[in-house]
Amino acid sequence: MTTTIKALTIAAAALALVACGAKTDEKADATAPVAARSDTVRPGLWEYAVSMAGSEAQTAKTCADAAHGGPFMGPAQCSNVQRTKSADGVWSIAGSCDAGANGALTLSGEMRGDLQTSYSINLTTTIKGASNAALNGTQTATVNAKWLAETCPAGLPPGAIETPQGIIDSSAVKAAP
Repeated sequence: MTTTIKALTIAAAALALVACGAKTDEKADATAPVAARSDTVRPGLWEYAVSMAGSEAQTAKTCADAAHGGPFMGPAQCSNVQRTKSADGVWSIAGSCDAGANGALTLSGEMRGDLQTSYSINLTTTIKGASNAALNGTQTATVNAKWLAETCPAGLPPGAIETPQGIIDSSAVKAAP
């Protein structure tokens, strides 16, 4: 269970860095439809798998909309977020997020993909101050996400995630001070 929580916490923070409140060096056309912007996650149902060394991949689904690009976290929970896109289309991402009882996270890594059909993130994450001490520490992970559908299933609100164990509501994480 701890591995599942750690994987989902890492994925939530990584997706937040990709999708929510990031400062970027590429200016998106604010008038373009969300799905047409190269720096915005396409709204709808997404599935992602988190792979960490020494454990089985954890899979979950999330519903993204204009306000919730990734599960759990919006701009209020993440700070000092930077995304820089290189000439070859690879994004460097870095930042920190407050995951409430799951600790304070710092992340850095690279993202590849179009954010419209799929993307992958290779990252290093450090978690400190989690109420479950087993979550604390530095971990490398890979998040592979793929877009599934325009609409989300009933009962899966934007920002929440659905795991094999059930739906986890995004309100479980508090905003950063």
